Amino acid sequence: MKILQRGLLVTLSLLFFVDAHAGIRVTPLTASISAKRSYTDINVQNSGEEVAYVNTAISTLVWDKNSISEQVPVQDPRKSGLMTSPNKLILQPGESRKVRIQRTQPASDIERLYMVRVSPVVVDKNITDPDHQEELKASGKVEASVKILIAYSARISVLPIKGRADFEIKRDGKKAYIINKGNLSVLFSQGKQCVSKDECVELATKLVYPNTTYTVELPDALPVTYSAKTSEGAYTKVTTN
Repeated sequence: MKILQRGLLVTLSLLFFVDAHAGIRVTPLTASISAKRSYTDINVQNSGEEVAYVNTAISTLVWDKNSISEQVPVQDPRKSGLMTSPNKLILQPGESRKVRIQRTQPASDIERLYMVRVSPVVVDKNITDPDHQEELKASGKVEASVKILIAYSARISVLPIKGRADFEIKRDGKKAYIINKGNLSVLFSQGKQCVSKDECVELATKLVYPNTTYTVELPDALPVTYSAKTSEGAYTKVTTN
């Protein structure tokens, strides 16, 4: 690593450390809050060997008529309809704590979806350690510490007052149209298109939002089979022509 300092070319040696022992686990990664209940809980565990500092952040899922979604960060939990408590955690190695996800608005006539991101935060003690900085300055070395951290996003569904499952799949040539006319999101998984009994192509899993139509590009003009499940229902097998 080379830098130009006071007109001189100075070469600094770089000490590089990788710490793969920091990490958390979050369960479950999907949860729902019914109209009759105002909250659900997720569990956050420190699976590493050091103290874990954890933050939570909420985003609202918004989507268009083609079931293409984006995450919009929540600025005011009271207006968005969801909040977490606590939103910051300090976990000792092996320690687990529950994070309560609270609905802050009444249930509506359509499902609302959120993503709760749970992220470990790196706290580098060397940054604020004067003795350590003086030692590096005297040696002419630059130290970099990299921690491999994994963040999790839990999908939270706030169910409507009265859920209505109403969906179908239509195929036209090499395209399939998943039509969701209900007020619940529907997860289409285990999709496949078979040329023969023993030769099938797997299709991508897709969460199709209420009042939307999602188009699936198919490898062949043949029937398609999916397993469909709403946020509050059981799996249903769906097959096209």
